[in-house]
Amino acid sequence: MEGLGFEQNPQVAALPANSGGFSVDISTEQLDLLDADVVVAFPIFIPTTEVTGDAAWNAVPAVAQGRALVIEGDTQSAFSLGTTLATSYALQQLVPELERVSP
Repeated sequence: MEGLGFEQNPQVAALPANSGGFSVDISTEQLDLLDADVVVAFPIFIPTTEVTGDAAWNAVPAVAQGRALVIEGDTQSAFSLGTTLATSYALQQLVPELERVSP
């Protein structure tokens, strides 16, 4: 992702990790924290439409302006597998998508 210069939103990074320690929980009331140059969502154990169909999600400026990416399908599965080949595949799919939604 050379040249893309992605960083995690500091406000989101400051939130306490959930019980699994891998991610943070963000309520609908906190979605304004997600505004960034690009927003990436990785729905786990919920249908993608639960994210993409949510009015609050669609109101986040980056989402409304087409600067969001929801990882799903084969790319989501590949990231979840975590093997070298699967991760390589996921990155090959993800990089062009990130370039597409980047300002």
